[in-house]
Amino acid sequence: MGSYYTVMFNPGHLPFFKAVATLALRMNVLIVMSIPRISHAQERQVVHQYQQWTEYGAQWKLTDKYSVLFDAGSRLIDNYLKGTFYYTRVGLDRVMSKSVAVHAGFAHVGYFLRSPRLRQVEHRPYQEITVTHIRNKWQVQQRLRVEERVFTPVSAHAADYNWFNWRFRYMCMVELRAGRFFSFGGGKR
Repeated sequence: MGSYYTVMFNPGHLPFFKAVATLALRMNVLIVMSIPRISHAQERQVVHQYQQWTEYGAQWKLTDKYSVLFDAGSRLIDNYLKGTFYYTRVGLDRVMSKSVAVHAGFAHVGYFLRSPRLRQVEHRPYQEITVTHIRNKWQVQQRLRVEERVFTPVSAHAADYNWFNWRFRYMCMVELRAGRFFSFGGGKR
């Protein structure tokens, strides 16, 4: 049987290697901090509009862990002056633990923009994860949803293009239970 030796080398013990490592770290920090200044980001465009929603939602429990979710609705945009749209959405929900659930589904959206005729259709597969925290009468629910949006014109009056974009949505909702049948809540999407 032979014997072997392990040699460990730690450059932090030598002043020269420590100085080089410190210089490299400072250069990396400088480069990372200058990236936002030299990159060109998109400008944010905010569109203000008023919407009136009507919707219906249902949940069918298949097992303790799986359920099918469905919702449908319509929205009027600026009191029907700018248009309206409808949507239907169906998905499969899986409860991972007492506080975590994952969900995947598909939504179909139709847009009537300044016209009584359907102008544009959107197909929207999506995935989400929901985390719920419950403490006494308080409940905090957070959701992260990723949507892959595919738009297709269906009218000669619509722009002649198909386009795709990703949308990342975060929702946080806080609820206070007040008695057996009442709760107060609010959130932001």
